[in-house]
Amino acid sequence: MIPFGFIFLGLASISEMIDHTQTSWIYVDHSSLFNWLFYSFLSLGLTCLSISVIKNKFIQKTNFCISLCSIISYFLFDKTFALLFQVIISILLIINWQRVFKVCLVTIISPVKIFADTALDVYMNDFYSKSNEASQILKEIENSLKEGSRKKVCSRQREAARLGLLANKSLIKAFEIEGANPPMQAIKASQQRWESILNEC
Repeated sequence: MIPFGFIFLGLASISEMIDHTQTSWIYVDHSSLFNWLFYSFLSLGLTCLSISVIKNKFIQKTNFCISLCSIISYFLFDKTFALLFQVIISILLIINWQRVFKVCLVTIISPVKIFADTALDVYMNDFYSKSNEASQILKEIENSLKEGSRKKVCSRQREAARLGLLANKSLIKAFEIEGANPPMQAIKASQQRWESILNEC
């Protein structure tokens, strides 16, 4: 749904630019076909981005219905009603994505140790700990090979891969607890990397 979200936002931008050509590039509060297309595509784009990170079908349908209300109300009632629905859509987008950012921030920024107060903290702690340990083992193997030593390279490599795979499972579990869709593309890439390392020995 994320690609569709950006496509709709792009179409919204094009519609807005075409609409401004009719007002000499000066903002005029008016209603027109291209102005309606702008708000319609904007609504659909934000909705697609919003529902892309949630699994609950009811919430997904609710988001979509609000988007349709925004599109229809523009002509049925008034532009003001469409803007009110746009505000709701924007709030839902922030609420849905903040749960994803909460998990992602720990994996992107250099995190400090998390205290295991909640189930989410336990799995994020486990992910962080195992990822670091696996990376450290690989660095040690790299240093050993530079020094010309191949002592226990395979066994240590397998251990690093095992920890990396377990770390990915913990990360997926953390996203599930938050009720958000995990970044499967990145996780699959990581999974393939660790499996490749595991199969090298």
